[in-house]
Amino acid sequence: MKSIFEKNIREVVIDIHDLEMEKRNWKLLIEQYETFEKDTFVHWFFGRMSRAQLGQFIYKHCNHHLKQFGA
Repeated sequence: MKSIFEKNIREVVIDIHDLEMEKRNWKLLIEQYETFEKDTFVHWFFGRMSRAQLGQFIYKHCNHHLKQFGA
């Protein structure tokens, strides 16, 4: 049986001692997007993104990882 990680470029293992704290921190980072005041954002790979595009990117990126780990 193949590993679910075989299709990824690399497997990253992170030692998380306090999952609840990590969840709270993640929620805070997402909530901070509400106060993002710039009209554009420059992503290292995708380049210049509008505020709306950034919001879509954040949603899709989070959703990808939640699905990846079965959340």
